Amino acid sequence: MKPIAWMGGSRPRPLSELSQDERMYVTRLFRVQVYTWQDFWSGPVPTDVCRIFWKRARYDAHATYRGE
Repeated sequence: MKPIAWMGGSRPRPLSELSQDERMYVTRLFRVQVYTWQDFWSGPVPTDVCRIFWKRARYDAHATYRGE
């Protein structure tokens, strides 16, 4: 699987309609972003930043799995 960044187009389906693989990929992308934040800032991630990270993970996972 080659990671693809979402650059527009269709929006992701609701989380309950995603395959298990896509949901796991969303979680992995989200966690990587959170860990990167914590490594740099050495503290908890603010809620608004978590929302941005979650949305980015959802859309990037959608773009990656869109062709399957």
